[in-house]
Amino acid sequence: MDSDTRHNAVLAAATTAAYYALPDITRSKALRTLGKTGLMVGSSLHVIAAEQPHYRENAREFGEFLRGADADTLRVTAAMLTAVSIAATAATIAGEKAIFRRGERRRAEGRRLPHTRQALVLGLLSGLLVVAAERIEIS
Repeated sequence: MDSDTRHNAVLAAATTAAYYALPDITRSKALRTLGKTGLMVGSSLHVIAAEQPHYRENAREFGEFLRGADADTLRVTAAMLTAVSIAATAATIAGEKAIFRRGERRRAEGRRLPHTRQALVLGLLSGLLVVAAERIEIS
């Protein structure tokens, strides 16, 4: 595993773990929202900076697609992107709520750091997904 993959896996794992552990750090929803926003903005800016050359190439290819596509293709593409975005957003909201409720049930049972325990598992899974995605991309 190269150092970039290792770095990205550690960043993903740490960001994910911190994100999901926040309810154990603060009970304030506003502070959790602020913390989660900061984590997502920071990690997103890091990825954007690291992947800038790829984004330029993808933007060029997408521009070529838009220039060459007919109106029906553009409508179907827009509809598909909209449907996928709505579905992903709904799944994310449902998943976030389920993860939070699970942690709160564990808290009600008297378990210590219930959100942090699941956050560590989710962080590990996130890091492993980065490694797996990199290996698939290389193959």
